[in-house]
Amino acid sequence: MIEDSGKRGNTMAERRQLFAEMRAQDLDRIRLSTYRTACKLRFVQKKCNCEYASCLNIRSPWMMQFIKHLNTISNNSKKRD
Repeated sequence: MIEDSGKRGNTMAERRQLFAEMRAQDLDRIRLSTYRTACKLRFVQKKCNCEYASCLNIRSPWMMQFIKHLNTISNNSKKRD
């Protein structure tokens, strides 16, 4: 439990630093919301080194999880019938 709380505190500090760096970029001054969101996403991608990953490699696990979720929902609805 102590290790978990220490890890969580470190993660919160990293998150705060990420937000501070994002504020320093002053991305909120961009008026068009879609462009502002794209710039923020690009900033996070660069910080996480996701800029080198293929979109298909990132999207595939999300799609698999979504399909599993849909299967769970359909199985639960079949049990009720």
